Amino acid sequence: MSDVGLIFSAIPAAMAEIEAIAKDRQNVQQNFKFRGIDDVYNALHSILAKHKIFTVPEVMECVSSERESKSGTALFYEKLRIKYSFYTTDGSAVDAVVEGVGMDSGDKAANKAMAVAHKYALLQVFCIPTEDEKDPDAQSHEVKSAPRAAAPQATSAPTNLISDAQRSRLFALQKASGKTDTEIKAIIAMFGYGSTKEITKTTYTQICDSIQKGKSGSEPPNNEPLPF
Repeated sequence: MSDVGLIFSAIPAAMAEIEAIAKDRQNVQQNFKFRGIDDVYNALHSILAKHKIFTVPEVMECVSSERESKSGTALFYEKLRIKYSFYTTDGSAVDAVVEGVGMDSGDKAANKAMAVAHKYALLQVFCIPTEDEKDPDAQSHEVKSAPRAAAPQATSAPTNLISDAQRSRLFALQKASGKTDTEIKAIIAMFGYGSTKEITKTTYTQICDSIQKGKSGSEPPNNEPLPF
């Protein structure tokens, strides 16, 4: 007996005797041909028995949910991750982990998921061909691109902003009143502005009046802008 176990010679021996399984069944709803689980069992049963190979399933993960069919009836959805261990007489085994999905309006969703998982485990472990099998590379799909976000439209600056000369006038009023930068910022903020660059001609006079209230002093030349 080999140190690695008889299973590693039993599977290749079985593969040598397994013939192609044609896709003779038809899915009416989605119009495609497939190989049913019974087709696979019928083709493999006597060969696996001859080479003393059997499988043992172990459900590793189960995801259950409920969906709705087009007609409005409830559909129970089961997604199972199953490990199939392929054993032979000396106890050696190889494992294949596959996923199966099943949907049913009754209590057969898990049964369907297990049947699909077992079918593909057998097909792939024994590399069972079919005469009309399509290779995945034979098809490609073009994914619709997501719509591009519209480019932001340039916004023109308001046409009623005060001029640089008027901003300099505000600076002169600040000096004359003795108010600090913090006090001036607070006055501007009362009118909804964050800086003097946002002030409009509509509120310019009111802001000037607010700055002049309080302390008074000599008014310097109006040739310097406010620092904010």
